[in-house]
Amino acid sequence: MVNDLTLEGIDTHTCYISEVKKEKTREINMELFRILSMFFVVMTHCMMHSEVIAKLGIQDSNFVMVQILKSISWMCNTCFILITGYYMVNSKFKIKRIAALWGKTILYTVGIYITIRVVLHTDHDMFKSIFPITHGQYWFITNYIALYFLSPILNMLIKKLNQNQFKYLITVMTVLYGLIGPAFGSFVGSLGNMIYIYFVGAYIRKYVEIKKEKQYYLLKCALFIIVAIFLRMVFNGLSLAIQSEAIKGELTRLLNSLNNFMNIITVTSAVFLFLKFRTIEIKGKTISKIISAVSTSTMAVYIIHEHSTVRVLIWYILVDFGKYAQSIYLAPRIILISAIIFIGCTLIDLIRIAIYSILKKIPCVKCLVDKINIYMDKVNKKVVKMIE
Repeated sequence: MVNDLTLEGIDTHTCYISEVKKEKTREINMELFRILSMFFVVMTHCMMHSEVIAKLGIQDSNFVMVQILKSISWMCNTCFILITGYYMVNSKFKIKRIAALWGKTILYTVGIYITIRVVLHTDHDMFKSIFPITHGQYWFITNYIALYFLSPILNMLIKKLNQNQFKYLITVMTVLYGLIGPAFGSFVGSLGNMIYIYFVGAYIRKYVEIKKEKQYYLLKCALFIIVAIFLRMVFNGLSLAIQSEAIKGELTRLLNSLNNFMNIITVTSAVFLFLKFRTIEIKGKTISKIISAVSTSTMAVYIIHEHSTVRVLIWYILVDFGKYAQSIYLAPRIILISAIIFIGCTLIDLIRIAIYSILKKIPCVKCLVDKINIYMDKVNKKVVKMIE
């Protein structure tokens, strides 16, 4: 999945290395995991931006079902970074990956900006479109790029630690980022959280022996999801029943910690789901090709649907979940709308890739890309020399 710098780009979340290429059919399971993780991202945004979660209380009939969907989809960020840590710990630093991700992001933000101006005749921050990463348009991509630049240093640290030292480091970070951070609002930072999950993914790669029992990891994942749902219901119920404002404040704090993406229950659920997918074998050539094709567009799905203006169009104009908050069809609608958005964004990106496949046949385009690749190789050698 790692290509040279092209308009087609690279989905840098996997950062596959040479040994993965040798075992391509075996790693299709992780491509599928990436697709599922991005679907979780879309479903999370569906519930967050449409304010479905905020509109439902424990007394509402749809509360439990939405909490189930929430507990499952909340694993999305952890899942992506687990993949990154798992593969990147043994990967060489290549600045082309960052350049490709940055280029893909700018391509879509500028394209969306032009489309909005031409079709809808509405104004939008031009500088945010041209410099989406530095202007905080996409917090995940901004922090991911920072993580990638730090990865060589992180990998050096990992190589110097023995298993017990590495385990100690992860334990301390779990306490800080998985317990204290979500509960008390301290030690919390997007980049710090990513580094923590990166270490977890790297530890799995180096030291965890995957069990072959088919249901072992899935049952563990389901158990932690059930625990999260149960605790949310308990804290919500108690906050309604108890009159003391001080106790209500503590319950609200605990509830907020469960709603944090990096709380220990969500992270543990994601780890077991990741391990479950490591046991899956996908051998069919046709399904493997489909999965590979779709997985290349996962980052584009995020960039398109989470664009600030597109977000408003989707969740506040095209999709209005407010009137369905009490409907028995709310959960199916959330899943269906999320699937439509995911498929729609994927198709847009596949069209982009098809257009590029035509453009790259033009000599001047090919020449330009080759020159960029040569320049990026020179930059990469200088960066690697600095690191080493």
